[in-house]
Amino acid sequence: MGSQVSSSDEKGGGFDVGSAHHGEVAAAIRDHSFAASIIVPAYNEETRIRPLLPTLASAAQAWNYLVLVVCNGCTDRTAEIVRSIPGIYVLEIERPGKPHAVNVAEMVTGEIFPRLYVDADVQTERETFERLMQALQGEAPRAVRPTASYL
Repeated sequence: MGSQVSSSDEKGGGFDVGSAHHGEVAAAIRDHSFAASIIVPAYNEETRIRPLLPTLASAAQAWNYLVLVVCNGCTDRTAEIVRSIPGIYVLEIERPGKPHAVNVAEMVTGEIFPRLYVDADVQTERETFERLMQALQGEAPRAVRPTASYL
């Protein structure tokens, strides 16, 4: 099964790293030295992901985070929309399903820790990512979440 990874340059124009299998995608990402990683599984999220993207891009730039959106089985414009935002990587996989998307992202990102997993429809401030990453520092396994109120 093939995959495609791309990112956008700092001027906002997209560049395509190319169609590749997961190992080549991982190599393209690992050419950089990231401080942490954020994985966003996305299935047909073109109408919901837009508010999150500027926040992710800002966090990526401010703190040298790898942000990887994994479009899993998308049939809409999710990947195209994400590609238009500088600083965010896109991995397209054919098989839908959040668990599969997360598993593939784990293989691709390797040892870029700490790591956050964010749903595509989340809306938050950039500083939330930094606070969560700080809470994940250390040797012991950890799980963190922002304070939230539930309706």
